[in-house]
Amino acid sequence: MIKQKETMKKLILLLFIPLFLLSCKKAKDIEVSEIETACQAVDAYLKIAKRGVVLYKSINSSKDKPALKKINEYKILREKGEQLEGLLESGNFTESEIKNCKNFEKLDKIFDENPKALNGFS
Repeated sequence: MIKQKETMKKLILLLFIPLFLLSCKKAKDIEVSEIETACQAVDAYLKIAKRGVVLYKSINSSKDKPALKKINEYKILREKGEQLEGLLESGNFTESEIKNCKNFEKLDKIFDENPKALNGFS
């Protein structure tokens, strides 16, 4: 009985550590090559898209010349978005796996509501 509890604890840690590490990263620091599941890809894509919208609005609402740092980060996020789109369309994940992720609807909504900001992210 004790061995089963120990095994369960180890299994839970193995499942949640990657999720925790992925959720703590900033959008620009996400490594697409480390993503293993459809839901990790959707979560990463959502994080990148949210940050992309914020940057786009900041860059385009500024009366002054936008900071080069923001423009460069936006470009990085677009590249990561393209990589994630490629990963999701690669055939590694089924459409059902992708659509069953808890954040899929949020991701779909953010793209629908921000087509200009996220142009080039897919």
